[in-house]
Amino acid sequence: MSLPLLCNENLLSECDVVRMIHERHFWVEYEPIIAMNSGTIFGYEALARFILNERRIPPMPVLMVAHQNPELFFHLESELKALQLFHRPKNAMLFLNLDPHNFSDETKIAFWKQLFDGAQDLCLEVTENTDDMQTAFLSHCLDEIQRIGFPIAQDDIGNDEKPFCFELTSRADFLKFDKIMAFKNQTLS
Repeated sequence: MSLPLLCNENLLSECDVVRMIHERHFWVEYEPIIAMNSGTIFGYEALARFILNERRIPPMPVLMVAHQNPELFFHLESELKALQLFHRPKNAMLFLNLDPHNFSDETKIAFWKQLFDGAQDLCLEVTENTDDMQTAFLSHCLDEIQRIGFPIAQDDIGNDEKPFCFELTSRADFLKFDKIMAFKNQTLS
């Protein structure tokens, strides 16, 4: 059974996000990542999904509301990442999205180190979910991920709605092109 999509995301509040976390009204979908050279599944991206009042909520409004409260945002991200790691597909690279703001202090960094300890075939995607992405946050986050020892991915390359970030591109181990690129390439051919 498919649930209806929430039509007015502006009605979402911080209390709604707290309720979704408390009642565990979130889950994960694993989207296959296709290797461009072979056309085979290379790995999976873990994508967060949400429900509130029996309606699906797009991830972006939930993340944007949570982002207004740094501790709530960290709590949401930590719950999501633990779930995504626990249910991950086996024998394939797993790509997890992480926001640089969740690397803002030593306690948060220690949490990520502990959560990711011993994980195999894991790549961390640094997200540009917010308009206020500061270079210092991004650089610090990339430094920490490299210290932990996991590869870094840049997602959504070619998506005109996502900002291009040279530092992320230059430090990424994996460049993931948005599926829109396939359509752009077909129209140019």
